[in-house]
Amino acid sequence: MEWLSPLFILCVGMAIVSNLNTISSQLSRIEDLLRENNDQNEKNWLELGSISSDIYGLRKKIPNRIEIDPVTGSETIRE
Repeated sequence: MEWLSPLFILCVGMAIVSNLNTISSQLSRIEDLLRENNDQNEKNWLELGSISSDIYGLRKKIPNRIEIDPVTGSETIRE
């Protein structure tokens, strides 16, 4: 029966190592997904900045033609 204890400890140790390897690979996958998400977010912010810049540029070109109703806040473009 003396062999049972070291064998049990060995099996438990192997199970722990196996679980740690699984956890490690899952954490690596999560890290990759977070990196991809971060890259996509950066692209989205750059695109949003570009769109905002375009809108600002357009509004800057025709500021005298835009009338804002003080009551409703609606905008009309004069011809």
